[in-house]
Amino acid sequence: MFNLKALFSGESKTIFNGAVIIGGISIVSKIIGLFRDRILVSEFGASSSLDIYYAAFRIPDFIYNLFVLGALSASFIPIFSKCCVAGTNQQDNNQEVVSSQSWHFVNIVINTLLFVLIIVSLVLIFFLPALMPLITPGFTADQLDKTVSLARIMFLSPIFLGLSGIFGGVLQSFKRFFIYSLSPIIYNIGIMVGALLLVEPFGLNGLAIGVVSGSAFHFLIQFFAVRNFGFVYNFVFDLKDKNLSEVFRLMLPRALSLGTQQLNFLMMTIIASTLAHGSLSIFNLADNLQSFPIGVFGISLAMAAFPVLVDDTVHKRMDAFVNSLKQTFISILFFTIPVSIIIFILRAQIIRIIFGTGKFDWYASVTTIDTLAFFCISIFAQSLIHLIIRAFYAMKETFVPFIIGFISVVINIILSLRISAELGVAGLALSFTISSIIYMILLIIVFEMRYSLQIVDYGLCKRVSQIIVASVALGIIVQAVKYAIGLSLGTATFVEVAVQGGLASLAGLFTYFIITYKMKFQESELAIGHIRSLLLKKSFETVKISSEKIGD
Repeated sequence: MFNLKALFSGESKTIFNGAVIIGGISIVSKIIGLFRDRILVSEFGASSSLDIYYAAFRIPDFIYNLFVLGALSASFIPIFSKCCVAGTNQQDNNQEVVSSQSWHFVNIVINTLLFVLIIVSLVLIFFLPALMPLITPGFTADQLDKTVSLARIMFLSPIFLGLSGIFGGVLQSFKRFFIYSLSPIIYNIGIMVGALLLVEPFGLNGLAIGVVSGSAFHFLIQFFAVRNFGFVYNFVFDLKDKNLSEVFRLMLPRALSLGTQQLNFLMMTIIASTLAHGSLSIFNLADNLQSFPIGVFGISLAMAAFPVLVDDTVHKRMDAFVNSLKQTFISILFFTIPVSIIIFILRAQIIRIIFGTGKFDWYASVTTIDTLAFFCISIFAQSLIHLIIRAFYAMKETFVPFIIGFISVVINIILSLRISAELGVAGLALSFTISSIIYMILLIIVFEMRYSLQIVDYGLCKRVSQIIVASVALGIIVQAVKYAIGLSLGTATFVEVAVQGGLASLAGLFTYFIITYKMKFQESELAIGHIRSLLLKKSFETVKISSEKIGD
């Protein structure tokens, strides 16, 4: 019998199981995110109004990424895990109870982060009229006023998401990935509600209200999940706490690293605002599409691996650490390379299906198709970056990834200024792709040299070459089926385009999984084995029902 409680609170025992939970819910979240984008482009098109919305996001998102996303979790999770090692016991109901010392640490982090976020947000809200023209130099005075108005409302979002980030770190530490992965779905639903219901009465400010509502529920769903472990809020403010000092020590380089990445996106915003109207929207829409496989496979596998890598380093199991890192490395490439090829070949179909509605015109479609094509090339690299960075964090090293990240950002900015002058917004995607691949290569080289651990060896290269061979076969099948269906069925309607893209994808994936199954990839063996078990179970149930009818 299906156990709903186990799904919500059960611990993921392996990296793959954790990744399945994170990735599975991430697929739902990303699909809802695509519906969100479809609603936005249907209502606004690739217009100056949508540019305003994305520009207003930039500074609040900068604050969230700087203080919370990755920075806090990268330093919080290892220290919280260490606090919990001696503080976890079992009650009769098998509910884990964390020591009061661990919750004391959580409360200190909550209150400190809340204080910092409120102060920083208030200061930036005051200076927004002076800051926004620097970020969007191509905007008119009216566009700037609207952007400032939206951004001021959105500054509530990083406060809610900041608190949510702490509770998400607790859930990750306990390998409870379901609720953690579910919260972004709630966040996207809030944005959709804002676009559908709040724009008419409140104008563009309705979108900002939707963002804040989504972030509030993002926080609440994780807060109530952590309460089940015995958390009780207390106002504790102790800047001298040794664990908090360790968080700051580890967090600072990571915050600087994320700051450089956000500087990267700020520069993209600045450059895009000087290009044709809608360029900022097109860049963000194409980025959201290419982020789908990165979130589903790259980030989910890296997140699931992180607690395991931390545990291996804490107990000095370096052979196990390397094996886990290599296997996750291969798993990420196993999924991201074929998906990248599918997206590249079917990019026109994808854009037409998702964005081909409402006010999203043909010029916007073609430009988004070109932009997405360049993004596809680096999906594998962007995914691996999340894993290798977490390998550094597991070693409690955050400064080196910052330096490498800063170098990649400088490269991206230089390339963007040059290439966007020739290719427009698509040039921003090409620059980002080149710098991402360089970033990945540098991370791997420096990690191997710094820790004398070999990640890229003969065995890994052999498996990667097999993935590439199977992916090439997938690409040939996808292209052939796409062409055949286009000739026989046509591509004039939404249904025809959807059938063309869907059948081509399924044919390619079927080919890929059969080939990799023969190559004995555990990912294919698990997937095909699961499908077999479902089919056998269904056949057994059918036979059982038939037997019961005969008996009657």
